[in-house]
Amino acid sequence: MSFFRRKVEELQTKRAERESLKSLEETFKKPLNDLQVIFGNGPRDLRRRQLPAYPKPIYQGDAGINAFGLVHHVQLTQFLALLNLVRQGRQEVAYFHFAREVDGQSLSTIISPTWRFSERDVRLLSNDFELIATLSEQGFHPPPPWITLYEFGPVLHISQGDPHYWLNYVWDPFWESLSLDKQTEFLEEGRKGTVAHISDEDWELWVESIRMRDVRFRKLED
Repeated sequence: MSFFRRKVEELQTKRAERESLKSLEETFKKPLNDLQVIFGNGPRDLRRRQLPAYPKPIYQGDAGINAFGLVHHVQLTQFLALLNLVRQGRQEVAYFHFAREVDGQSLSTIISPTWRFSERDVRLLSNDFELIATLSEQGFHPPPPWITLYEFGPVLHISQGDPHYWLNYVWDPFWESLSLDKQTEFLEEGRKGTVAHISDEDWELWVESIRMRDVRFRKLED
């Protein structure tokens, strides 16, 4: 690798790191130093914990923060349950900053809920592993494509813009976290609320379009 190319890559890496730190500060409305202090007196074995598969927690050690960052994409009605679970047994020490003490360790969770599409994107920064696991077990999920992308369906061919991003980076990670049997149950439950406005023929196309996004299902079809 040439000297010039190596320098360019180093500069790109540093720029990405600065932007990542800036994003953390902007998302959680606190300076980086404050975030480092908040999560400074917490468990030291976070990186060795067995993590939930969805949503995927990302350890923030590179930013000097001993906590995980993750995003729950939830339906509007699910946000109430999520927030109540975060509040349960915790003190709100600042706006959307919840804390509790366990065995002398300070466990903090900061959330940053925003509106996007027809859902709430709830970003969390937390060293409270029990809470992270509990929230994962609740089955929170984004609204399905037949609601969010109704005008694009029933055959989903979207190659650009926010709808493309949502389909690939919000919906697909949730969908692929389900077993094929759970996907079937999800679709059967979804059909109950769509009979009035989606015909049987169109529903079959919605189902095929959604199921074929999962490589496991495609292999069954081959």
